[in-house]
Amino acid sequence: MLEWAGTDRMIADSPDLRIAVLEPGYAVSQENGESTLSGRERVDRLWEKVGGGLREWRNALILVAPDAELWAKAEEAMREVMAYEAVLADIGKKTLEVSQSEQKDLESRARDKKESLRTSLTSAYRWVFHPDEDGLAVISLSVPATRDERIAKRVFDRLSDQNYGHPKILEKMGAVYFNSKLAPRLWKDEGSAMDLEELSRRFQQWTYLPILPNREETLRACIREGIREGMQAKLWAVAIGDSTTSTYQRLIDRPEDLDSVVAMFDGSASLVKGDLLELIREQLGETVGPIEGVGKPPITVGGDKGGEGTPDTAAAGGPAVIPPPSKRLNRVTIRIDALGIAKTSNLQPYLFKVLQEQDAGAEVKIVIEVDSAAGIPTDVLEKRIAEGLDQLGITVRWETG
Repeated sequence: MLEWAGTDRMIADSPDLRIAVLEPGYAVSQENGESTLSGRERVDRLWEKVGGGLREWRNALILVAPDAELWAKAEEAMREVMAYEAVLADIGKKTLEVSQSEQKDLESRARDKKESLRTSLTSAYRWVFHPDEDGLAVISLSVPATRDERIAKRVFDRLSDQNYGHPKILEKMGAVYFNSKLAPRLWKDEGSAMDLEELSRRFQQWTYLPILPNREETLRACIREGIREGMQAKLWAVAIGDSTTSTYQRLIDRPEDLDSVVAMFDGSASLVKGDLLELIREQLGETVGPIEGVGKPPITVGGDKGGEGTPDTAAAGGPAVIPPPSKRLNRVTIRIDALGIAKTSNLQPYLFKVLQEQDAGAEVKIVIEVDSAAGIPTDVLEKRIAEGLDQLGITVRWETG
């Protein structure tokens, strides 16, 4: 938890889960039963941007802001506590004479006021802003808080509560849940391996994924469950090797063998399933066992094929060849000509979102040429488009001709 975060209008970008308690300047209010919160744009900017750019680890930051009206009540309770403390201080200095019973009564009331203040402060922080598929979602906590509740704990408990639908925070994640709900969006091509280092990183970046406080521990347990005997079918196996070159040394398809893998999220391990799993299993066969195979010659997934499309086995001792996975391109140019302005909304689900799913850190260069019979006013270009995008840290230049 970050105490009084955002005092310098910035929260550092970090991959570690943090619940940031925002200072009172970020208080928001719900006016006349409106669904939108007045003042939330400041919270949005704090979450979206860091320094001069956009935040990378968006799925690792939760913000909690005070309610303006409840914060005013907390300030009133604070003034009462300060008044009692001032009177007791005068009594201690002998500048105010009271009886012993009156002093005890004042001390008792002061303690009650302090407890009430603590509850008032906790209750005031009712608005929780958490990453969501569409950006930054907001929920409200129940008020008033109980005497023993604390701000960060309330936030954590609410976001991990199964009674509110799909929780944002997961301390445990079942293999069936991952395979049915998340894998279809993370594992677009089951014919290729899923690098576990990249998978772990995505849970810190991609906002539609749940937050895993103990990320690697939770993922390891999930993977272990997915290769366990007793399920209807094993969901996957873990291939040890280099997924970029499709070269593997070992296949783990028994839960107990995972214990011998110290590091699973350092780029040396991948999930494999379906035809690719069976091909790797076939090529490793008896040659490489679940534990004693480490250090033996690897098999290579990829290369030339033998006659009639069957896997080609090189001369004795050579690597076995399996059809390669889909090629990945580091640079690509996509041209779209004469796109009607009414159809530009389709670019988000069919272009930008797909690119983000493949690499959330990818950068795009966009050149938009506009042909308009009616003409576009220059003040619209300057005030609404250029300045609006500049607030998001996006530099825009426009020209005529």
